[in-house]
Amino acid sequence: MWKNAVLSIRKNVGRTILLLGVAFLIINLVMAGLEIRTATEKSMDATRQSLGSDVTLAYNMKALMSNRSKGEALDQFNISIKVSDANELSKLKYVTSVNYLQSVSVDTDDIEPVNMSSTTTTSQSEQLENNQDNKKLGPMDNNNFTVSGQSTMKTLSAFVNKQYVLKSGRLLSESDAHTNNVVISSELASDNNLKVGSTFSVYTSDSSNNKTTITVNVVGIYRVKTVNQIGGMSNRQSPYNTIYSSLETAQKLNGSTTTISSAVYTLDDPDHISAFEKLAKKTSLDWDTYTLDANDQVYQMSIGSLKNMNKFASLFVMIVIVGGGIVMALALMLALRSRYHEYGILLSLGESKLRIVGQQLIEVGLVVAFAFMLSLGSGQFVGKKISNMLASASSNTPAVTMKMPTNKNNNGQQPQQKTKDLDVSLSGEVIGEVAGVSVLIVVIAILLPSLAILRMSPRKILMKKEG
Repeated sequence: MWKNAVLSIRKNVGRTILLLGVAFLIINLVMAGLEIRTATEKSMDATRQSLGSDVTLAYNMKALMSNRSKGEALDQFNISIKVSDANELSKLKYVTSVNYLQSVSVDTDDIEPVNMSSTTTTSQSEQLENNQDNKKLGPMDNNNFTVSGQSTMKTLSAFVNKQYVLKSGRLLSESDAHTNNVVISSELASDNNLKVGSTFSVYTSDSSNNKTTITVNVVGIYRVKTVNQIGGMSNRQSPYNTIYSSLETAQKLNGSTTTISSAVYTLDDPDHISAFEKLAKKTSLDWDTYTLDANDQVYQMSIGSLKNMNKFASLFVMIVIVGGGIVMALALMLALRSRYHEYGILLSLGESKLRIVGQQLIEVGLVVAFAFMLSLGSGQFVGKKISNMLASASSNTPAVTMKMPTNKNNNGQQPQQKTKDLDVSLSGEVIGEVAGVSVLIVVIAILLPSLAILRMSPRKILMKKEG
């Protein structure tokens, strides 16, 4: 059977070259599709990893806005999170650490802010005079600084991602709890001649003008390397006027030690985010009040073009497999007509139909195997060409920018995977898949010819006119 198959391949050179060319083209296209699909899956996984394994518990502002009465001011609502509720989630599976955050707007008479515009000071003075005259605006409206309190600064994404870097001193850690130590920007320190060891006072005022004043001690100074947006920021929104403190300091200034602004849970693996969210939904927390954010919207927007390429590659592979198998089957059917007499003689001599089908299988298998080996040298090149074409098409689609949550990334930057950065390479996984697909194509290709052979008797075959 093997000998006959090899002799048939050598004898029918034209048919062999035709099948080899068709198989070579099909396998190259399949290999390219699988390479692109594997590359997009890896890129999507890398994007998810780059967003981190943090899940943020925050107040559900969307629900608040939809339920508030027309004209109702937001400052009339208590948009804080109970520490007891945050603690409940910290005990769930997959949580490795948690960082409680509290932001509060403050002011000071000891230092000057880094002004974000030349009109800031004047306009604030005018507003202050107006407030003193008619008391229409609350005292918090004119504050120039934000105190950002947290359990630790080690997990803050702006510092982890090197968007902010420590210039001198140190960052705050769990050991700074219940202390008044702070970390400030180098711009704020420079404008006010502050250094590590300097002290100054900050205060907040309630609606009755009762002040809460705390003297803070500078233990670290950071430099802002990258910031997404400056224009339109007020002084207190600026990263240059952000004062990082312990959670307890911020809570005292906020007037409550039982609430926080948000909680960031770091999980053991980004793949466990969905499982953690499901567990969280089963707790006693009011999910009409709270919401969990794992950067899902940012993730979906970042991988939009990758998902499209992945779907295209999967569909492309399926079409090529089915279509290629059918094309090869038709080519074999045409070749079969010229071999009716040969098969009739073999069957009349007592040759088994299954052995004849087996010979067909060996012939096609050898041709496809040779085409497979040739494709190992060209498949990656074809994959890169198709990937570049798809990347070029997707780059013409307008991009939509979305800011990251402010408690996770202060400058609003987001990782974004680009299709032109796809690592389209020929891996062992792809080679294994292509080998399996090649076998499938061989089976599809000989299916129709085999049925034709199995249905015929030797007499009918010999009676047929040779093609």
